[in-house]
Amino acid sequence: MPVVTATVRPALKPLSIVTEPWTSFGSFDTRIFKDDFCHEKHFTAKVKATSVDGATINIKETANIVGEKGIDIKDELKLWFPIDYGTKHLHLRLKDKDSRIHYDNGVSELGGEKVNFYSSFGFARDFAKYNFKVGLATVFRDFNTDNRIKVDESQNVSWYHKTLFRKDDFRFGFIGVLDITNQLIAKKDVLLGYNYKEWDFILKGEQAFGHRITNWATAAQWFSNISLTALFNQSLNRKYAAQVEVDPSKGTYLGTALLEYKYSDKSFTKFALNTNAILSLVVKKTLNSTWSLSGGAELPIPGVAVAKDKEGRSVEPKPRFGIQVDINM
Repeated sequence: MPVVTATVRPALKPLSIVTEPWTSFGSFDTRIFKDDFCHEKHFTAKVKATSVDGATINIKETANIVGEKGIDIKDELKLWFPIDYGTKHLHLRLKDKDSRIHYDNGVSELGGEKVNFYSSFGFARDFAKYNFKVGLATVFRDFNTDNRIKVDESQNVSWYHKTLFRKDDFRFGFIGVLDITNQLIAKKDVLLGYNYKEWDFILKGEQAFGHRITNWATAAQWFSNISLTALFNQSLNRKYAAQVEVDPSKGTYLGTALLEYKYSDKSFTKFALNTNAILSLVVKKTLNSTWSLSGGAELPIPGVAVAKDKEGRSVEPKPRFGIQVDINM
């Protein structure tokens, strides 16, 4: 009797959702200071399951003890699957407060060029807020552009643009959001990167949503955050990184130094210490092809550490701890 074997299709993310959020630079940037640290939530569980035809489901659950309020639980579900076993995908994201349905047409030919067309509908659970987006991205090896139009429930129209360009060891990125209805620049980010042997340098300026420029003659208003990052890949299992972030409008800065040591490809330890005298660390252990466990902490150095609340007032920082479980099925 012949033996039938199933060929597992690679669970690749559709091109239009590879980088999340869209208003970030993805692999052009570095997330070494953000990723893997798990102390912001007391408990996090992530489950990823993939079918033989490439359909993938991601589930994320977080639980946080919030003083007298009890436990704050949040959930997120992401599902994407190919349509008719082709390059087209349908993507669904459900969160505790909002959801999104997203269609990706795959990479196709238009006028001799490779392009990716996509569209989405996002909405709050009560439909008090919703938006439509339609986008078209060009797909080249070293130069990519992505343009999308967004229309929200108030019929406000915004144009989103992203350009990523790589030339030898240099790379350049630009993200811009133009609020056409209100005639203002809602966001703009600029990135310059350079790779030299084991070194990687990144200079980035960011204008966060909600940051308004009232006087273009004042350079301090152009960006809400400017950062310079340097990474040194000493070996396959050891990285060093340093970053300085500046808020031009407030005249404040934050410096951070980081060490990452890998025991194996998926097991590692990270330490980060910033100029506010706060130490962050995470230890991740991959037990097998299915399970991995992470433990993290943020530890203020007593008598030295400083922090600011939302109003900018100095407060005494408190230690934070978290555990994360990852299940890959």
